[in-house]
Amino acid sequence: MKTKFCPNCGNEIPLNEDICRYCLKDTADTSFLSTNSGQYQYSLKTFKPEKSSKINPQVKETRKNIKKYSEGIPIRRILLLMIVTCGLYVIYWFYRSSKFTKENGKNVNPILRTVLFFIPIVNLVAIYLLFYDIKNIVKTKDISFNVPINFVLFIFGYLLSLWSIINIQEAMNEYYRLNNPNLIEKRNFTTSEKVVMVIFILIYAIIILSILCLIFMFI
Repeated sequence: MKTKFCPNCGNEIPLNEDICRYCLKDTADTSFLSTNSGQYQYSLKTFKPEKSSKINPQVKETRKNIKKYSEGIPIRRILLLMIVTCGLYVIYWFYRSSKFTKENGKNVNPILRTVLFFIPIVNLVAIYLLFYDIKNIVKTKDISFNVPINFVLFIFGYLLSLWSIINIQEAMNEYYRLNNPNLIEKRNFTTSEKVVMVIFILIYAIIILSILCLIFMFI
């Protein structure tokens, strides 16, 4: 990505950014282009930003609120988490997707909707409504998927439900990408996801060791 340095605070920012995300000053002066702009050679050692006597009180708050990553989830993360957790990750995915609908204007309670996911018959309604809400949100960016087909796939079998989850997650990822083109998907696993995988791996190890012990006992 082409970047430049803010002539006021010296932080590196996207080339097309008119207002510095760090100091909130006008960046119309493009004389401080970085080397990766492909247009000018520039030495960081010679750069001496002008010190401002007035510090914008919103600078610290602005830095805190700057988002680096999109809320989208790479498909490979979903696949591995579904495999490691034997499909239990779908519960969290359902909650996260419900939260997505709430954040985009739908009057829903993500926790309540996730609770309904465990109630027979009622969960079918909750699943369909979730898919329907997601479709209505993503179609504002000309993204679409077939709700009835994905609903049927979701409720029939592990592999089919996985296909449905991937299909809908791809739609949400594309929505995030179009809504925030400057943000990237976080490819690495989050700390909580790593903890969950470690727990399940330990459980599998205990089960395997227990089975081996039983086998050796009867040999």
